[in-house]
Amino acid sequence: MIPGLLQTEAYARAMSLNVPPLPDPEELEQRIAARTARQELLSINRKPPTAFSFIVEQPVLERHTGGDEVTRELLDHLIELLEGNWRGQLRRGRDLPHCGPRP
Repeated sequence: MIPGLLQTEAYARAMSLNVPPLPDPEELEQRIAARTARQELLSINRKPPTAFSFIVEQPVLERHTGGDEVTRELLDHLIELLEGNWRGQLRRGRDLPHCGPRP
């Protein structure tokens, strides 16, 4: 799953509608609104700006959760964020673990 702070509204909606128990429409809208509000942390207009670092696994993007249009929007959003104030890594599925000592 893409970290919540990085999710587009469409991706968050698709994820919420694919994980049981399914929310009722009101609960779904509350979840989306809360997630969107938290994303203000990523704003480059914050003083001082907040620095973030995220790791996204390539297979998560290859799932096309929500369909091609949702995935395309998500990829554009991630690129836009990379141009802002956060650092990110895209990890292939067979990479070594990303935390802790390496053997």
